[in-house]
Amino acid sequence: MAFQPSFSRAQDVSRTIHKTAAFVDQADPHNKFSIMNINGSVSVEAYDGTTIQLTVAETIKGSAQKITQAEEELTYKLERRGNHILAYLDAPFVTVKIKGRDVSYSIQRADEDYEFNHDVRVKVPRDILLNGSTINGGMLKVVGPFKEVKASNINGGLDLQQLTSLTEASTVNGDIDISYARAPKESCSYKTVNGTIDIHMPNDLSADVYFKSLHGDLYTDFEVEKLKPEVRKQDDSHATAIQYRVDKFSPVRIGAGGPKLTFNVLNGDVYLRKD
Repeated sequence: MAFQPSFSRAQDVSRTIHKTAAFVDQADPHNKFSIMNINGSVSVEAYDGTTIQLTVAETIKGSAQKITQAEEELTYKLERRGNHILAYLDAPFVTVKIKGRDVSYSIQRADEDYEFNHDVRVKVPRDILLNGSTINGGMLKVVGPFKEVKASNINGGLDLQQLTSLTEASTVNGDIDISYARAPKESCSYKTVNGTIDIHMPNDLSADVYFKSLHGDLYTDFEVEKLKPEVRKQDDSHATAIQYRVDKFSPVRIGAGGPKLTFNVLNGDVYLRKD
């Protein structure tokens, strides 16, 4: 009798995870929420409540054996460390480093016999500090207001709405779309390697805009005044004469000037629009 090989068909398993957490002191001005996703989209919305409400739609694809392994390995955590609440995927191939209020993580995965995806929705008390990121297969969306927003993505875009304050937004492969309910009073930075940056600002914006792109242009319907590039003294103890460095960013002023808005794009254009 001929040998009949057996195959284990890939299958999908889905589940929904609900978790909540709360800050010890709701009035603490330094309350911060950080979310670090790997595969999937993230949506963070500010609301008038007092608890962080996390909902994760988890999907795992693989053989029955590998799905069982994944269910044992993957844990989406929501934990509080003082006035800092963190949401992240805990797994054997994920290393999370927490130093003070700074969080970083790395992924080293040799066995990829199963695939996983986490689409995350979070409701967060408004006017806290927010740090959000995802890596593959999804958009990072934020609806404010928050005291500050630091948002990053690798293979996907950013959609940030109703912002009012300090913003740091960066992607590698993706567009950045941002709308402000109030012009920020703090310096902000926007960076993408392959993508377009589209910013909507209130008409009363006053800022100094710095733009750099290898293959792209800056477009705006604000009235601008060209500024001289910044020149800084170069500190070099081995130099035979005083050296100065001219900033590569092309600066322009909107209104009376003020906070610095820095745009850094490799392949893409920047649009700074009146709302």
